[in-house]
Amino acid sequence: MLDTQISTLFSSRLLQKALNNEPISLIEYNFLTSTLVAHNMPFDVSFQQGTRKAAAAIQLTIHITPTANFVIVIALEPGSNAFSPSP
Repeated sequence: MLDTQISTLFSSRLLQKALNNEPISLIEYNFLTSTLVAHNMPFDVSFQQGTRKAAAAIQLTIHITPTANFVIVIALEPGSNAFSPSP
């Protein structure tokens, strides 16, 4: 059952958009987290507010197993953010 939930989530257009570092709306983000809750998938969230120096972003960590996590940085606006890797 977990495999089906993971494959459904990872094949969704919304998650593909986030993985491609395309900005998503807060409505789309809420849908994503609601889906994780509905499928009883544990996750953690970190939010970085937008400043003059960095764009607003959310880091979403989905816990697949006790030793495997999937980390997604969701851009809420264009530009680099605090979760982006340094060049």
